[in-house]
Amino acid sequence: MNPATPKAEPLRSARLRMAVCGVSPKSPLKNVVAGVCDPGILNEKPASQRPATVFQRTAKSLSQNRARRGGPSAADGARHHFAPKTPQNEPVPDGSGIGSKFVGWLIPCLLLVLTSQVTSQTFAAQTDEFLGRWALTTAGGGAGWLEVRDDAGYLDGTLLWVGGSPEPLTRVYFDGDTLGAIRIRTDQIKDATGKVTRTQVHPLTLTASLSGDRLRGVLAEPAGDGRSVTRQEFTGERVPPLPPRPELSKVRFGEPHELFNGKNLDGWVVLGGPHWGKLDLQRPDRGNLEGWLATNSNAASGWSVENGILINNPTQRAGQPYVSYGNLHTVRKFEDFNLAVEVNVGPNGNSGIYLRGIYEVQVADSFGKPVDSHHLGAVYGRITPTASAEKPPGKWQTLDITLVDRHVTVKLNGQTIIENQPLMGCTGGAVWSDESRPGPIYLQGDHTDVRFRKIVLRPVVK
Repeated sequence: MNPATPKAEPLRSARLRMAVCGVSPKSPLKNVVAGVCDPGILNEKPASQRPATVFQRTAKSLSQNRARRGGPSAADGARHHFAPKTPQNEPVPDGSGIGSKFVGWLIPCLLLVLTSQVTSQTFAAQTDEFLGRWALTTAGGGAGWLEVRDDAGYLDGTLLWVGGSPEPLTRVYFDGDTLGAIRIRTDQIKDATGKVTRTQVHPLTLTASLSGDRLRGVLAEPAGDGRSVTRQEFTGERVPPLPPRPELSKVRFGEPHELFNGKNLDGWVVLGGPHWGKLDLQRPDRGNLEGWLATNSNAASGWSVENGILINNPTQRAGQPYVSYGNLHTVRKFEDFNLAVEVNVGPNGNSGIYLRGIYEVQVADSFGKPVDSHHLGAVYGRITPTASAEKPPGKWQTLDITLVDRHVTVKLNGQTIIENQPLMGCTGGAVWSDESRPGPIYLQGDHTDVRFRKIVLRPVVK
């Protein structure tokens, strides 16, 4: 080698190592590959000054053992096969022939690349098992929903926990084979007059692992004063893939069923409410009643019928303990259908119509407001209407809702505001999270006063 260019030999050697390992000289791994294959390369030292690799030290030890036994050394074999073609054919000093270098760096280079690939593939396979949408069920029977996504190599997610709307997770990560997620919100603490006296961060943490095809996990959140933590166990089943968008022009509907007779509460059941003893009706578990029942067995009933109108009036009295009112749902269960109903909400009124007990179509006073996924006709927290078609509060309004193959169409006051859109999961307040099950129609009764009439359902004929 020319003494005037002492770096040429190690640089050539490094490039050869990277070429064999399949690493570009411009790659961020170039120094790692070159250094693992031959640690001296990182410092660009001549071969005589570089520390020997573990493979070179092993080869040297074997050569010395063979020499003591009178046999040829490994270096002799390397010189025999890889000696440069010089006139004298003198052996090249140990370490400068390509054969000995090949032994010294090829195997660790290959091991580095293969180990990296296997590790990344194994981790990717583990994380991929969590990707997708999950139907959650809490230990107390509440319904939830979780989605884990890979966005250009970064993990994102969305969580719906029993009530409210699906909300993005602040952070999604893995700790070994355990999924972790954090959602942080800001709470405002108010006094009796409604004045905000304190603002504080409220973290929610979720951890989950796979047990076969089922997700098992725990959701934890601190109490308002931070002196305790509430933990809730849950399980998750993978949500089945969405069916193709249906061709509604080809869907056939059966005969209409009047779900509300417009006369009285005959055929209706209120469990746990103050009217139970007056109804003198058979409980649902003692017979198949064609009617409605309250979802909360400990709730009071604000429901009544007057002049052909189904009325909910969940009255709260000043200075008295808060009263929890029940939601009504049909005992009868349905799959796909068209549902027509007339609703009347007062100023700031709030209720909802649940399709199959899973998807809530919002009923609220949102007249004059911009479109939002929490306004009249929206699928609560999931699908925003394309237009505002509300009437002022106190006016009767019509909702025409079609549910087919987990796709929904909503017409409000004759105008299509949601057209054949996919339903990605349950909404807050769902009876359960299993989207494959038939379910009831249920009306939300725990918010404000609301009125319904002409509730007519036409089932899809399969």
